[in-house]
Amino acid sequence: MAFKIGSDTYLDNDSGVRFASGTTRPGSPVDGQVFFHSGYNRLEIYVGDQWYPVNKEVAWNPQFEASYTAPFIYRQIITKSYVGGGYKSSSPYRNVNSMEHATDMMANLGDKFSHAASYISGACNKTKAFLWSAEGSHAGNSAQTASFNMWNETQDTYGGSMNLQAARNDMATIQQEHYFAYVSMGGSNYVDIFNLTNETTLASNHGGSNSGQTGLAGGVQDELKGYMWTDSNSSTTIFTFNTNTTNSDYSVSTGQSNIGFHGQQKGINSKIGKGYMGNEGSYNGGYNLRRITFSNNTNQGNVSKPIGNCGEENFDMGQSWQYMMGMYDGLQNNRGWKFNYTTDSGHELGTGSVRTGIPGGSSGHCFWRE
Repeated sequence: MAFKIGSDTYLDNDSGVRFASGTTRPGSPVDGQVFFHSGYNRLEIYVGDQWYPVNKEVAWNPQFEASYTAPFIYRQIITKSYVGGGYKSSSPYRNVNSMEHATDMMANLGDKFSHAASYISGACNKTKAFLWSAEGSHAGNSAQTASFNMWNETQDTYGGSMNLQAARNDMATIQQEHYFAYVSMGGSNYVDIFNLTNETTLASNHGGSNSGQTGLAGGVQDELKGYMWTDSNSSTTIFTFNTNTTNSDYSVSTGQSNIGFHGQQKGINSKIGKGYMGNEGSYNGGYNLRRITFSNNTNQGNVSKPIGNCGEENFDMGQSWQYMMGMYDGLQNNRGWKFNYTTDSGHELGTGSVRTGIPGGSSGHCFWRE
């Protein structure tokens, strides 16, 4: 059996995956067609009316062509995600599970963080996942950071230059792709900036966000902007990232209402210009998602959550869909869903597609990679 587009074979039983290749791109390509350009030594995908490098932000070979920036949605092709930490009945976890986006199958990887953590947040670069406030106690208040290597799925290091400047609990994080993560709230009104390229926290705190919030924080981001909110429904902080991705500076505006409803109604990131967050509830009691357009900070209207009465959710991000991997509905549990960004709808997942190895886990954090 073989899979082809036109005369080009992409998958067969004998050789596995392969792509058309050469120094001349195919004529009359179709959206989604893939080609290996041997002149540039890279894999490319055709989108709209242009070829883009797969998993590359910029084409850097001026001998052949001018540099250009690939669209945000194709800079990293997310194929796998992870959920780590969380708790049940005041017992936090070191556990990590993985989710294969092509098959909706989850696998228990065991205890892969050095320290247990709950009511936490985190971030990821292209190879590693980072958990803030990972110090071994339930809802601990700490500056300690622990990491997990997503590429080889092994426990990584902790502490040292990765630690935050401020001790926090139940903080919010937004990240500018795989360049910088911005950590705020959770007991400090300053912003910790984590450099995802060199895996270190900047040595000093940076300007205030919401003043002195002590927890119950949520966050969501896209390419150029991120939101953080607490439990007041009227105090969302908007971060606008620097378009120079080597510069960690950002601008902040506050007082935006009706973006995030409650800090335990967590946020869903996407690559299509909109973010999702709970419309009502607190630790549970969430039945609907607000859909916020990043370009103008407006609500497109609400859609139903695939599972109701939830909060403290563990949400990942994907290309065309995303997953929930555990939440709280009165009890910490491992229930999960798959949610499609295009249709704004989803369904509950069953055996083989939900977290295992722990009796239930909410208030952990999710990570993703290509």
